[in-house]
Amino acid sequence: MLKKLDTEHLNRLALAEALASRKELDFDMRDPRRCICGHALRMFRERWSYVGGWESQLSAAAGLLGLSIEQARELFVPINRAKYYDHYTHPQDAARVVRYLAATDTVDWAVAGKL
Repeated sequence: MLKKLDTEHLNRLALAEALASRKELDFDMRDPRRCICGHALRMFRERWSYVGGWESQLSAAAGLLGLSIEQARELFVPINRAKYYDHYTHPQDAARVVRYLAATDTVDWAVAGKL
């Protein structure tokens, strides 16, 4: 269960709710502006332009959610999901993963729906 309720955990919960309300057309794991990372940056940051491209976006979103870079990579680039579906995953499945992350501090794509 949720052990702490700091800004990063509140950000995770808010992001999960935002993802759950997205339509498939609003969500695409291949697009940096429409993936989990992109939605987090848009929700909690004002600027979008990041020097260094994807790596700086990954680092910024990791900080907003209180993640290590390794956890951020697991969350934002789910390797095992990339080959099955054009969008990699459904927005509600991504929301389940982020909710689980908020409660356990663990990124686990097994909690998402079946592919």
